[in-house]
Amino acid sequence: MKRGATVAVFVLCAVAIVGGAAWYLLQDPSVGSSAKDASFGSRDLAARRDAPEPAVSRPSSDPAAAAGRPISSVPFDPQLARGELFVSGTVFEDSGRPVVGARVDLLVDSSRSLTGFQEGALVAGTLTNDAGNFQFEDAARLKARDRYLLRVRHPDYQLERVSPIDPAVPATLRRDILLRRTGGGLAGQITDEYGTPLNNAVVAVYDAVQASTEYLGALEKEAAADATGRFRLSSLRAGFKTVRVTAPGYTTAARTDFEVREGAMLGLDFRLARGRSISGNVVGRDSGQGVAGALVVARLLRLDGQRGVDPADAEKHAAEIAKVAAAANEEAAARAAKRAAGAESAADSEAEPATAEDELRRQRAQWATLRKAPPGIAKTDAEGAFEIQGLEDGAYEIIVRAAGYQESSPQGAMVGESVLVEISRNGALRGRCIDAATGEPVTAFTLAAVAGPEQRFIPSSVKRGFSGPGTADGAFEYGDLAPGRWQLVGEAPGYAGGRSEVVQLSMGETREGLVVKLERGVEVNGKVVDASGKGVGGVGVHLEPSDLAAHPLAALMMRQVRRDRISATSDAGGRYRFPNVLAGSYHVETAEGALAPSKTAVFAVGAAGPVEAPDLLASRGATMTGRVLRKSDRAPDPEATVRVAPYATAADASAFTAGSQREAATDAAGRFVLDGLPPGNYRVMVVRRENVQNFAEILGTVARNQGSPPTTYVLTDGASLDVGDL
Repeated sequence: MKRGATVAVFVLCAVAIVGGAAWYLLQDPSVGSSAKDASFGSRDLAARRDAPEPAVSRPSSDPAAAAGRPISSVPFDPQLARGELFVSGTVFEDSGRPVVGARVDLLVDSSRSLTGFQEGALVAGTLTNDAGNFQFEDAARLKARDRYLLRVRHPDYQLERVSPIDPAVPATLRRDILLRRTGGGLAGQITDEYGTPLNNAVVAVYDAVQASTEYLGALEKEAAADATGRFRLSSLRAGFKTVRVTAPGYTTAARTDFEVREGAMLGLDFRLARGRSISGNVVGRDSGQGVAGALVVARLLRLDGQRGVDPADAEKHAAEIAKVAAAANEEAAARAAKRAAGAESAADSEAEPATAEDELRRQRAQWATLRKAPPGIAKTDAEGAFEIQGLEDGAYEIIVRAAGYQESSPQGAMVGESVLVEISRNGALRGRCIDAATGEPVTAFTLAAVAGPEQRFIPSSVKRGFSGPGTADGAFEYGDLAPGRWQLVGEAPGYAGGRSEVVQLSMGETREGLVVKLERGVEVNGKVVDASGKGVGGVGVHLEPSDLAAHPLAALMMRQVRRDRISATSDAGGRYRFPNVLAGSYHVETAEGALAPSKTAVFAVGAAGPVEAPDLLASRGATMTGRVLRKSDRAPDPEATVRVAPYATAADASAFTAGSQREAATDAAGRFVLDGLPPGNYRVMVVRRENVQNFAEILGTVARNQGSPPTTYVLTDGASLDVGDL
């Protein structure tokens, strides 16, 4: 087998293995944990998990106040000091001058990744004042278990995103944000089908790479056309984009996956035809009442009543295409006969007889048009009514999505029609949360819905807090559940956790009588020591289930996703304490930081305690530094991410340890620091450049490793190494 083929096979196998592991870990959007680690996560009660409670926002009027009161370095406790913290910062340009009137949005980071982020729901927005300052007051009202990000827009500058904004880490709540005038641009003219300029058109540019929960993607910039129909968007971030053009009364146009290059202005003109619309109502199937705020999407199926066939399925439709071609030939022959009889003009029968190839070419052209056609979208009003405008003449499929309801089945509609879409409510689980030992109600608790005990971990996003008068007897209702298999996992202060039985929900069903029994668990104590056996204070440690040790790839992936963990910090004597731990097998490991990764032997936790864990040996580890340069102009890249991982040949695969693969973001000077690395042989990858994921370098490194060895760096305990420019 040739070397290139060997590399390709290796890459495909690697992708398959990683994909299989991802399926194993994330079998369901609401992933959970095994019975042994049902209590994983912070013991503090989380706030409700619905939409984030909007924070009060306004531009700061006093620059000194906007600079922020001193922020404590102690972890944020959501039960204490409400109103003492706030998200604030200053927006400035390269010269150091403040940027006035920049739009600053505080968004939920809905990503599960530890290193990436995804634009989620908007929490609050504000504008910078004359000093470039902004402030979102009362950050304590944000969810302590959520992460957030800032998105900063200004017409004259590149968009910037800043992450993480973490209420549990007060130091992240104050941000100074640099906006740049560099980047690429987009300019052109918008006219109607006769060449008349459209001065009421709006051009919106979306980042095709940045993840977002919005249906159309992550909006980067938008601009209105002038009186001559011309538009210009400058300071766009380099990368792949999608542009969408709308104008009242006209069809919506789009261009997908075009590249904006640094320093280049791209010309792009659009010609819009008169548009049509589809209107209707969205109602609940059970109530018949209108559903407000539902997203209605119209996707083009065929133009002018003609059926669109995917050319990739040409073989499947060969008989149908031949039949259509035969019918066309018969029609042409009939016209020719009429012409011979003097009943039809020559112009009506000039067409050559159609063939199956002619029909397939027509189908291909039409399919290309269908694929380029942008979807039409609208939201329902308070009565459930909607109108989707800017559609081409043709047939569409209508799909509706609404919070608390199942996504509707596709429903066909022609332009100009009014349609009625019925959607079914999701199901709910009702019951009580009680103390497993006494049977007494637990009145403040957190529940998460998972697909069953086989799930690997529970993401914070599915956890909902219950407290107040409605839970005086431990009662709860966990709603908005799709049909399927569900189990509730409970947490509460002073408890290790517990689970309900597994139930099967049907469409719209509300299941009554579930009981979540919370166990108190036992206390686990231990000690962090150095090589001489002396206690080491200030070391962060995690308690992990031992079954992960049997699956190294699963353990690696678990370290790449955000999840709640049982954590502690050693005191001056090196002692640490984990209260309320469920029975099972565990090990203790060091948290990422200045020390090299280390873990204890596996130990058992039973029904009685306290339990003393084996000593955890702490070693200093090595430090690696360096600088990342942008590809475009070789200037320092402040938006890069560097990953280091042990390099092991096939003969020494045991040298790889999941915990020693580390990542770090660059600072404003493009520099990175990675400390606490265990001794070993490492390779270095820049996995994100200029805030764009660098898949080519990641896959290229994998491929190169199968040929000649990559550049590696040898680290010894306590050493410090600078790798230079990357």
